Amino acid sequence: MDLSPFLRINPCGYAGMEMAKISQWKPEATTNNIAPRLLENILALLNNPDFEYITA
Repeated sequence: MDLSPFLRINPCGYAGMEMAKISQWKPEATTNNIAPRLLENILALLNNPDFEYITA
């Protein structure tokens, strides 16, 4: 995926910090195997860890 359009974005307000994709570090990463873990961590930060992840 071409991430060049994202070079104009300052992530978290840090000028010069580049956007990245998880697959740069974990080539086996896919939406299907990352999404449940990401959702679990976000919900835990919101003090609501109970959820049921339903795939299509």
